[in-house]
Amino acid sequence: QAETAEQALDLLETEQPEVAIVDIRLPGIDGDEFIREAIERQKPLAFVICSGSPTYGVPADLRQQVSVSEHFFRKPVTNFEELEQDVLRIMKKSA
Repeated sequence: QAETAEQALDLLETEQPEVAIVDIRLPGIDGDEFIREAIERQKPLAFVICSGSPTYGVPADLRQQVSVSEHFFRKPVTNFEELEQDVLRIMKKSA
């Protein structure tokens, strides 16, 4: 678990997660930029995006990533069972 995008990118040097749950509004590097950098560092890696912004839309370059475009949750996330099921589906798909 990382609290900042920078910490998460550092973790990618030693860990190989299948899924990253990403908040778009992060201190320092924002979530969109984190996803771009993480894709460059590690493939395959799927993302579940969380955003509290009612106007947020996944940028066009990230929408092309199937692993990004299908998995989006508005904050606050209240249905953690749905989030868990989404993560499990991603992991099963990549197995």
